Amino acid sequence: MMTINKESSDKEILDFKIGEIAVREIGAMSFMGWVANKLNGVDTYKAATQELLMLVSSPPLGKLPEGEKIRIVKKLLEIKESL
Repeated sequence: MMTINKESSDKEILDFKIGEIAVREIGAMSFMGWVANKLNGVDTYKAATQELLMLVSSPPLGKLPEGEKIRIVKKLLEIKESL
């Protein structure tokens, strides 16, 4: 099973599998649900956590651009060591 961390490239992040689906292929709602799950138990006082909590509370509809997915995963990696 592949893991990603802060040093992972954009391609590695987009190829990272959430279940059986790569980040690049997953829909916005499923992606944001995954992000919400990863936020369980993290420190809420960090700015990165607050930003992600806001995104999760009102997720975008439709397709989430790859660049935005990469930005969100990198924010998540600021909070957690690896995924």
